[in-house]
Amino acid sequence: MFNKNSWSVVMSKSGRSLAIVGAIMAASMGISSPAQAVRLQIIFENLSPTGGVAWSPLWFGFHDGSFDLFDPGETAASGLEFLAEEGGSGAQLSADLADRGGVVFGSLPSSDRPTDLFAAPDFFPGEVDSVTVEVDGNLAVNRFFSYASMLVPSNDGFIANNNPQAFQLFDAQGRFQNTTIAIIGANVWDGGTEVNDEDPNTTPGLNHVVGAGIPENGVITPHLGYSTTNPNGV
Repeated sequence: MFNKNSWSVVMSKSGRSLAIVGAIMAASMGISSPAQAVRLQIIFENLSPTGGVAWSPLWFGFHDGSFDLFDPGETAASGLEFLAEEGGSGAQLSADLADRGGVVFGSLPSSDRPTDLFAAPDFFPGEVDSVTVEVDGNLAVNRFFSYASMLVPSNDGFIANNNPQAFQLFDAQGRFQNTTIAIIGANVWDGGTEVNDEDPNTTPGLNHVVGAGIPENGVITPHLGYSTTNPNGV
């Protein structure tokens, strides 16, 4: 069951390991001095309790601090709309970032496990996976980090950073920066693009049909949690 206070994500620094946990990312590097390129391990872990929420594959991207995924109270751009409604790899977000000069971006899916509720690359409670990328911290285009993932199941719930400069992983000299991020359920967003009817036919994770949701034509707002009145909902 999801409500706005029911789960948490914590990003912490331990030695040379940087982690965001819960719905999560983590980055670690073998050196702390400036270098032309370093290897970063991005880890995504779902710390929701058994029976809790899942997350779509984590989209991630490095940028110069100007790649703004969204602003509360405004309409979601098409790339974020698709990710919030359907999950997936965030391919359009990657394309948008590439158009802005980004060179390091991608998607981190979960490996198939016998405990998965259904065959999907989503992160179910307790699951963790990682991907390693090479990043030149001396380049301004790689200085900041952004992420996005869909809340599963939901019509258009998601997590992402709305401040493009919230996570500066490299300073002006290319040195890796210690970072801590804490996220609770109140930080989940409602994309405002699809009505939250939580109908199994329109909700990813509940046997939905792609594109079958009811358009909402709204704006991005904090997610209020699952309905407690819809007998057919989550």
